[in-house]
Amino acid sequence: MTNSADLEYYAKLWFGQANEELTVNPDTGSQYTTVCGATATSCLGTKYTHNAGSTTFTTTGSSETKYYGTVTLTGFTGTDRVCVTSGSSGCSTDNFNIFVITA
Repeated sequence: MTNSADLEYYAKLWFGQANEELTVNPDTGSQYTTVCGATATSCLGTKYTHNAGSTTFTTTGSSETKYYGTVTLTGFTGTDRVCVTSGSSGCSTDNFNIFVITA
C-alpha cells in the first residue's frame, strides 16, 4: 500500500485468471473496488480488460451511476477473483465485488 501525501492510499491488486495487475485506490466505505474499464476515457493508468472472455469474471448488474462526493462514475458491477500477490496463493476470493468504470 502506498501513501500519497497523506491524502489517499494506493494498492496493487491482481485480477482474474490471468492475474491482471492494477493499481487501485481502495475505498473502505464501499462494497465495491472500483477499477477503470477498457473503454473508460476518464481514467488514467492501467485499464481492467480481464472481463472480456474471462472464466472468473461475472457481470452482476447493468449500467449504473455511482456518486463519490462531487465525482460521478458510470459503469457496471461484477465479481472476479482478486489477489493481493501475483499468484493464486494470495487470492482472497473468486467472487470479489468490483465496479468497472466505462465512461
